[in-house]
Amino acid sequence: MKKKSELMKMVAIISFTSLVTNAVACGSSLSLSETSNEESSGTEGEDSSQHGNSGAPGQQKNNSKNKTSDSDSKDEVSIEEITEKFIEEVASSAESDEEEVRYYLVDDFDDDGAYEGFMFVGSEADPDWGSCDGTVWFVNESGCEKIHDEFSFLVGENENIFSILQEEDRNFVVFRDLYATADVSNIYYVDGEKCIESRVSYLGSSYVGKEKGDLNITVSAYDMYCDFEGDAEEGTWTGHTWKPYYFYYSSETGDFEEYGAVEISEDELSKLIENDPIIEIKEEGYAIDQIIKRDNGIININYHMETEGLGRNYEYKNATYDLNTGLYVNVWGDGEAGVFDSDYGGIYYLQLLEDEDEDSESALSGDAHTYEEGDVDGYGYEGFSSDNLADSNRTKIELDEPVMTDTIVITITGAEKGAKYDDTCVSELLVY
Repeated sequence: MKKKSELMKMVAIISFTSLVTNAVACGSSLSLSETSNEESSGTEGEDSSQHGNSGAPGQQKNNSKNKTSDSDSKDEVSIEEITEKFIEEVASSAESDEEEVRYYLVDDFDDDGAYEGFMFVGSEADPDWGSCDGTVWFVNESGCEKIHDEFSFLVGENENIFSILQEEDRNFVVFRDLYATADVSNIYYVDGEKCIESRVSYLGSSYVGKEKGDLNITVSAYDMYCDFEGDAEEGTWTGHTWKPYYFYYSSETGDFEEYGAVEISEDELSKLIENDPIIEIKEEGYAIDQIIKRDNGIININYHMETEGLGRNYEYKNATYDLNTGLYVNVWGDGEAGVFDSDYGGIYYLQLLEDEDEDSESALSGDAHTYEEGDVDGYGYEGFSSDNLADSNRTKIELDEPVMTDTIVITITGAEKGAKYDDTCVSELLVY
């Protein structure tokens, strides 16, 4: 913790995943057959962007044209021309120089004969963080719109912030918000002239599962420990966890759906797993909580242990078993996994998409197991006398003036609700 002249400034970050072969990404004409699918990641939440080049718009245009061969079709030249037009339009709308349009992806994403583009306007990539700061825009022949306010975005191995997730009849563009210890996937698709955000956008960090090729989304949360001081009714949640949830593409809805899940009893579990894990868990002093059986064959067993000292302390864990393989999931990839090796930490929800509406108040009551970015319209604080808080914006609350204090407690008392930001909590406190 850094201090300057014993003054501390507080920032609470409220945070809570067959096309035409002429796509242009970061100035290079690319075949989407080479770059359309997010690769399976070896670790949860690892970026899986495609190949491409980056640079200032002038350099990008030159790179594109230099890569055009004598056999290139008229359409391949046309996409370069439309890309230049899109860059000019986005730069004008963003009141920026064309050189600041540093990353982009242009194609006929919905195969309707018209080109669309996703473009980033902002800073050069920071090599230390692998990120860049700026805004994201959608553009087509009808105009352009900003679809993401200024933030830090993860730059992939392809030196682009954009990647394509290609499904049987729909193509999704993915770009990732970067936080200190996690990234969160923004997922969009194009339908005619509309740019539509997927219902699974911003749930967590998305990647394609190795075995089935489904979309897995790792949710970052602080839900491993809950400590109650004295007779306090509300506890403090700590312990960062990253837990995967499982989704599949539905051609019926044109979007991703979460695999169904049901709660099962301990007796039902014993009939599914030969060596009953409940016995082993209880022998170690843990109590069994919710047991979840998912339609993709994954079983999550939530359990916890309570200890008492100056207050009540709870530790939350889980075990994950795969009925398809008959094995516990090897979370850390370091040999065979048993019951306790399959622990992602924290508490598994029955389903993310259903709980998004049912438990939207949980974060406000101190029982948050996930966090998402939200617009806060009410908040309280203790530990200092100043009542001069700045207006909150999309990403943070910030004090107008630094204050000196040994303790800061922030309590959210209200949050604007919406399909995208239903759970809100203070996920990180920066003091310097």
